Amino acid sequence: MSIVLRERKLPSGKIQLLLDIYHKGRRKREALDLQLTGDRKSDKDVRDLAERIRAKRQLEVANEAEGFIPNSRKKTNVFVYAKSLYEIKSEQTQGTYRNAFLYLQELTGKDLTFEKLTPKLCEQYKNFLMQGKKTDAVRGLKKRNSAAAYYERFRIVVGRAVEDGIISQNPTKGLSIRLEEALPKYLTTEQLQNLAITPCGNEIVRNAFFFSCYTGLRYGDVANMTWGQIQGNGVNVTQLKTGASQKIDLNNAAKLILGKYSIQNHKASDKVFVFPRRSTVDKVLKHWAQKAGIEISLSFHKARHTFATQILTQTGDIYTISKMLGHKSLATTAIYARVIDEKKKQAIDLLPLVEGL
Repeated sequence: MSIVLRERKLPSGKIQLLLDIYHKGRRKREALDLQLTGDRKSDKDVRDLAERIRAKRQLEVANEAEGFIPNSRKKTNVFVYAKSLYEIKSEQTQGTYRNAFLYLQELTGKDLTFEKLTPKLCEQYKNFLMQGKKTDAVRGLKKRNSAAAYYERFRIVVGRAVEDGIISQNPTKGLSIRLEEALPKYLTTEQLQNLAITPCGNEIVRNAFFFSCYTGLRYGDVANMTWGQIQGNGVNVTQLKTGASQKIDLNNAAKLILGKYSIQNHKASDKVFVFPRRSTVDKVLKHWAQKAGIEISLSFHKARHTFATQILTQTGDIYTISKMLGHKSLATTAIYARVIDEKKKQAIDLLPLVEGL
C-alpha cells in the first residue's frame, strides 16, 4: 500500500495536487483542493500542507487495513446517512424509515453520530419504541408490530454503516423486536356493499380501491398501471415490490370499473387511475370508511387482503392464490389459510344451542 503526491497541469496554467493511492492491487486518484501558482514561497506552503494531508491519508488507509475506522467516519451524522439510503426507495418505504428515525431523533436529538451509537443506546431505542404511546398518530406508532418495523429499518441502516466502513461492529447485534402474529384484516361482502353505496370524496380513489379488491394489486401497481398494460381480458403487471411479472385475469367487476373510462381517449402510456398525493388518498379512504360505518382503517393493503380472503374462501386453493398475489413463497400466503380457519371457527361457534341436550 502506498500513497504518492502527484501534480497535474490545468488548462489555466496552474498545477493541481492530487494523491495516487495504491491499495490491494487497485489504484485510486484523489484530487486535493490545492493548487500551485508559481509563487515559490506560496507553493512551498501548499506543498507542505499537501504532504501533511498525504501522511494523514496514509495513516487512515493503514488503519482501515488493520480494521481501525478513522474518527472522521465515526463522526458521520446518523440521520443524514440514513436519509441518503432511504430517499431513493418508494414513497411508502420511505415513510417507514422516516418514522423510525423521527423516533430515534426524539430520543437522542438531531446530532447523533455513529461513534455515540453504542449497544446500550440501541437497546434504549428498542425499549423507547416498545413503550411508545398507543395513540401516537403523528408518527404512526400504534402497536408492537409498528415498533418492530421501525426498529428493523434502524438495524438495516446500522448494518449498512458497517458494510460502508463507518463503524467496525454492529451495535444492534442480538437486539430485535419480535413481531406479534396478527391475522390480515379484510372487508366482508357487507362492508364492501356499504362502501359501494356510500359517497366517496374522490371518484378515482374509489374506483381504484375497488379495482384492487377485485384484482389483489398493491397500491403502487394500481397507481402506476397504464392503459397499455390492459390486454384483452387481463392486465400485464410487473410488481414494483418483487419485480415479478404476471398477467392478472380481470373478472366482471374489474372490467366494470375500467368500463367507466373510455380507452379510446387515452394513450397507451397514460395512467388508468390518476391519483392525488398519497397523503390525500389516505385521508379520502379514512373519511369514506367513517361515512360507511366501517371501523377498520381502509387501505389498499386491506383491499389486497380482501381479494385473497374472498378467493380462498370460494376455492380453498392456496397455491392459486399465491400465484395470483405474486408471492415468491407459499409460506407468505399461508397466513390467509389461518384467516379462513378462524372464519370457520367463528361460524361453528354461532350454531344455536338447543334445549334438552
